[in-house]
Amino acid sequence: MNDLVIDMHIDKEPLRLRLTDDRVINVTGEGGSGKTYYCRQFRDNPDYFVIDYDVIILGECKEGSIEYKVRETLIQKYGVEIFKPISREDMMVKFSIIYEEILEMLLPLDKIIVLDGTQLRFIDDIDKIVGELIVLRPSIDTCVERSVKRKIENNPSMMEDEIKKYEMKRRRVLCDLNPLLNELIIKAFKKAEEVKGRNLS
Repeated sequence: MNDLVIDMHIDKEPLRLRLTDDRVINVTGEGGSGKTYYCRQFRDNPDYFVIDYDVIILGECKEGSIEYKVRETLIQKYGVEIFKPISREDMMVKFSIIYEEILEMLLPLDKIIVLDGTQLRFIDDIDKIVGELIVLRPSIDTCVERSVKRKIENNPSMMEDEIKKYEMKRRRVLCDLNPLLNELIIKAFKKAEEVKGRNLS
């Protein structure tokens, strides 16, 4: 299974797994893997709804956008607390609710749904993920490098010690969370193989 998972040092091609026939594309990977850039190809296409979990959770939605409507619906139903987990276990419960609610809202509409974000790793049951799963798999080293570069571009006055501190923090966060994503990849691969086997029989 080592060839499947995200590596500390080795960049890999994106992994595409078909889990169900639903018109959903789940795009995930570590922070800095290029998810947002990858999803730009869908944003201006009227056949797609693109939902960025970060935009929904942080409330950075453009008023009138589909993400704004999703966020407002979630707040009306669950309150803003749905976006404020207090532990990793709570994150799993709340993210799973958010995921299922997004599907319930958007699947009846005649568009392909693109769900973008690292948060997919917190889903509490692999069987809740529908459609296609695309995992972007640059190495942790590459993701840290890209994150640091983006941080410097957004904060050009950063001092060398601040950059080093951010780099260390970013690496620590990714190394802490990566096992959850790698576990998801393995579960999703096994499910996709089962689906493929059923389709062939």
